[in-house]
Amino acid sequence: MQAQADTIAEPVACPTSAPLNPLVLKGKRFFDSVTGEYVSLRGVAYYPRPNAGSLSTDSNSIDFFSEEYRHLWEQDIQHMKDLGVNLIRIYAVNPAVYHEAFMCTLQDAGIYVMVGLLADCSGCNIGGRDFPAPACYTNDLKRRGQFIINEFSKYRNTLAFSAGNEVTLYARPDIHLNAPCQKKFLADMRQYVNRCRNVPNTILPRAIPIGMVNWDLERDLQTYYFNCRNNVTDDLETPEWYGLNAYQHCDATQDTVGTLAGWQLLRLDHARYQLPVPVIIAEFGCRERGFETIDGWEAQRDWLQVDAIFSPQFQEVFAGGIVFEYSAEKLVVDRSSQGNPWPYNGFMKLNYGLGYYAPVDCEHINNKPCVYNRYPEFATLQNKLAAIDTSTGYPNMNDYISGGQTPACPEGIPSITKFEWPTDGDEGLPCHVIYTPEPSAAPTVAATTAVPTAAPTAIPSAAPVEVPNTETSNPTSVPDGGGEDGSGNTGSLVGPESSARRIAAGSGWILIVKMGLWSMFY
Repeated sequence: MQAQADTIAEPVACPTSAPLNPLVLKGKRFFDSVTGEYVSLRGVAYYPRPNAGSLSTDSNSIDFFSEEYRHLWEQDIQHMKDLGVNLIRIYAVNPAVYHEAFMCTLQDAGIYVMVGLLADCSGCNIGGRDFPAPACYTNDLKRRGQFIINEFSKYRNTLAFSAGNEVTLYARPDIHLNAPCQKKFLADMRQYVNRCRNVPNTILPRAIPIGMVNWDLERDLQTYYFNCRNNVTDDLETPEWYGLNAYQHCDATQDTVGTLAGWQLLRLDHARYQLPVPVIIAEFGCRERGFETIDGWEAQRDWLQVDAIFSPQFQEVFAGGIVFEYSAEKLVVDRSSQGNPWPYNGFMKLNYGLGYYAPVDCEHINNKPCVYNRYPEFATLQNKLAAIDTSTGYPNMNDYISGGQTPACPEGIPSITKFEWPTDGDEGLPCHVIYTPEPSAAPTVAATTAVPTAAPTAIPSAAPVEVPNTETSNPTSVPDGGGEDGSGNTGSLVGPESSARRIAAGSGWILIVKMGLWSMFY
């Protein structure tokens, strides 16, 4: 791409007949930036772990969204389009590899993307209880977050960046140990976008909203803390949207929206909080015994919670929800105590998939491709999503009157102003790009190895954390409490291309960075 000086980097022009309009925030809702229509978020979490091979290990931060895995995500995107979602959530990416084909294929399918900024490579995450603030947040993570923002801001269908997922889960029961690191990282990412959005030759075609996702424990304390401002004049300290992983419908005897006690209390709580930003149910979909057996498949979820989340009453409070998850993760599901074999006709508590990959030894690579098979509940969810109607009764962006207020900061978790942050001395990546002719060959990048100031130690994958819910009559089930990024995913970030190749494959510009950045992610 050639451009004149003092111009703003342009969004990627995908080869599609019907490009998606970017979504924008106003108050508690997302709207189409061109038509002004209200858009409710109907999503599914996507981490396509195969059944076997090197990609099925505890390395749950593998970037499956590059050109190398086109054969995988092309088939999956068609299934997700058939499902009727308009959003997918991906937890960890390698910003040094090529994602344009993946993002453009999703755009052609009418699907937006929520992109996670954390992963489980060294310097790519917020530390747990062994790294209390400020050591849980490093300069390497700051630059990684900026790098991802640079890479994905150029796509029209990038909905949002998630600056964390259940981060305080890994400091439990002392969430105050790393909660300030989550808050500070989010603030730094927002400051970077704010600083870069209007400079000449900015690397950011548009400002993508940055938020975070939390787990549903100590609901009042955490909601107030992460959405409050220690400096009341600094609106960059708080998330632009707030996500919650909520596993409330675990009792199959609750067969009407009115009997979903956990969901009703969740709605009442957030109505009471009156946050001024969108609240997204970032994961939902508890599986338990008692749900219907369909065609020989036990415990098929009835997706009654979809009727709740997308009802007018709930949409006054929530901006939408994301089903967990697209595919069964055999490595994780086999840890269930029920002992039923793949493909899990019998109930397996850790099976959150809407479908499964076959054959049993598929790897996605090595000439062992995986084919997606739908469980019966896929069709149930498909019908529920198709029945959602927001065409009437919801004001457009111009007519929508926003409400809510920023809460006061609670006691019990220290303010980010109480710490001296090493990241404050490192501005991070520059805002501008220098346009150059596209190189004809991959250049050689001689880079030193970056050493994190306090690199967290990856936590081995474990069974889900069963958390007694003190606020509702329903138990909260947190799936796959694995990685320190809180994605339920642990392991190293795998990137099939070197960063030098990424520069060569770029769109005609390179980012000027300090030596050492490019080797930092591997």
